[in-house]
Amino acid sequence: MSRPSGNASKALLNEEKREAAKEALLDAIAGTERGVKASPFDALDIDAAARALERLNPNPAALKSELLNGEWELLYTTSKSILGATRTWPFRPLGPIYQTLDAGRLRANNRETAPFFNAVDADLTPTTANAVNVQFVKFKIFGFIPVTAPESAKGALATTYLDAQMRAGRLLRILSSFPSNLSFFPSIHAANRGPRHSHAEH
Repeated sequence: MSRPSGNASKALLNEEKREAAKEALLDAIAGTERGVKASPFDALDIDAAARALERLNPNPAALKSELLNGEWELLYTTSKSILGATRTWPFRPLGPIYQTLDAGRLRANNRETAPFFNAVDADLTPTTANAVNVQFVKFKIFGFIPVTAPESAKGALATTYLDAQMRAGRLLRILSSFPSNLSFFPSIHAANRGPRHSHAEH
């Protein structure tokens, strides 16, 4: 019976480490309702778990990876705006929140589901192998009322972890005078395509 080669053994060990780190992050996120119910102590634990996962990132040049493309479900974010955390529960996004990325066309879309179905389209400009400037282009209130975004509605985001099931990102800056609750912020997402084991944003 042959043994795995040194490279194969290392790859297997790294994969096991990543899976363990993802499970630890998901455990830290569990029960926080995407961050709405996260206490300051929870936020510290989640950030530590996210940083541990980021150190194991198998795709540092995220913009060159096909894994980046597709629809992602938001699992966790520190953005009170996205969460609607300052609003009473009937006025918060209650259903899943999704982000669709197309690195080839340099486009992105964020959309809420029930009860408001708000959405926003954005253009992306690469700045490094894993980071982009974000220019919001058009908001869709209730999913169908178009509102042109002001030029000041912009930001920047780095993808700090990426595999087939999970993506983590961190805010570089956000500048916007538009009262949108669908801005890009540091976060953790899960792939919304085929079987998946985990998902989140911070």
